[in-house]
Amino acid sequence: MLAENQCPEVPSPERSFGKLEQIKGRAKNTISRWQALKLVGAAILGATLLPLFSRRALAPAQSGYDWRGVSEVQYVPGSTLRMCQMTGDYDAEGLTHLNCTGQWGIEGTDLGVPVEHQGNLLVFFGDVPSANDADPIACTTDLDPEPHGFQLHPILRGGPGTRFRPFTVKGLSNKGYLGTNGTPTGAFSYGNRLYVFVITGDINPVSYLSSAADPAADFDLHYMISDATGKFWQIAPWVVNNAEWPGLPCETGDGVLLWGQGLEEAGWSVYLAWMALPPGQHSPVNLKYYRGPGISWSDEQQEAIPLFFMPDVSALSVGWIPEVRLWLMLYTRASLAHPHESIVCRVAKTPWGWSEEITIFNPERDGAFTKYMHEPGEDDLNLLPQERPSADSGWAYGPFLLNRYTRWNAQCRNATIYYLMSTNSPYQVMLMRSQLRFADSGYFADTR
Repeated sequence: MLAENQCPEVPSPERSFGKLEQIKGRAKNTISRWQALKLVGAAILGATLLPLFSRRALAPAQSGYDWRGVSEVQYVPGSTLRMCQMTGDYDAEGLTHLNCTGQWGIEGTDLGVPVEHQGNLLVFFGDVPSANDADPIACTTDLDPEPHGFQLHPILRGGPGTRFRPFTVKGLSNKGYLGTNGTPTGAFSYGNRLYVFVITGDINPVSYLSSAADPAADFDLHYMISDATGKFWQIAPWVVNNAEWPGLPCETGDGVLLWGQGLEEAGWSVYLAWMALPPGQHSPVNLKYYRGPGISWSDEQQEAIPLFFMPDVSALSVGWIPEVRLWLMLYTRASLAHPHESIVCRVAKTPWGWSEEITIFNPERDGAFTKYMHEPGEDDLNLLPQERPSADSGWAYGPFLLNRYTRWNAQCRNATIYYLMSTNSPYQVMLMRSQLRFADSGYFADTR
């Protein structure tokens, strides 16, 4: 762990790796729900939105935007490092590999929605192609991800030696689990109960809220959040004390903020909603949608305004850095059509006023291609087990913040963040580390 009074040296992104051997045998040529949704999003944008927006940073929606922030928060050059591969049975660069997940039936997967629950960090992964696209759950109690990541403990069907128990929401699938075109998108814990947002469908996605007292049990279905015309397909939640955030629909008790992403005529956008968390009730109530500063929140989802625009569909992940009282949001700009794009973050003083983009991972700058992200014609990463020989290029998506591991260095005013990142080819989940530097001024003294 980094000493509090010492500025860490930025590690070199160059890592040695052995020559890959070509693997005999072929996994089935299939794509996950996430990849299918990406293709649909890329097709929609390519057909209707390309004349409107470039691939450069898109201007945020002025109605929800109150500061620039980039000059106050900067990426620390050279700080991004891939620490390990969290899934599968190998590491393409030969790094220490703690979790051989194939023994649990997880030869390859993506995503990794994290949530703190009763002292455990739970991780809800995406589709596992070799298990009919079922979605595994794993947990850890590790408090430090250094130096080689953290140990995963899967929820299994039975005792040791059995395969993973799929994440299941009662009533959403006749398979008994989510399956193809169904994955978790965000989660929170409240009142000894675990709440998970899920998305189902392909070209007509629908999002729902589910919950369970025990993550090893089937989850109860509460209600639909967004249909195919909605604005909250991908959802990043965060529980708050309402009194600490003037401007919310309620000034007392607890609530949960929901940052969601959906598609409208102007393109992919991020929106904000809020739900009350009544004590003793299992189902959050009174979903309200943000319409702009100084304007009452609405009961109608279609009245929600964009906080900012995005170039493509992406999972959203949020965190809170208490030392500077700033929100942090991660998402990707990359897609199947734009595999060389980056993972970026935005910062905010309030839940509705976000900065411009700050790049924290660039696959070319950070040396990902041919090392742990497939570049067609340049490497054999697509031939590793359980990969698809005809797989498209690797690209970075699903950046999920692991907030329990965020480290603050007061002397340097650096925040070290850890996040999961999927790579498509190989179809695995990586653990990444980056640093942000915050201005030393009174600017952040009181952000409420």
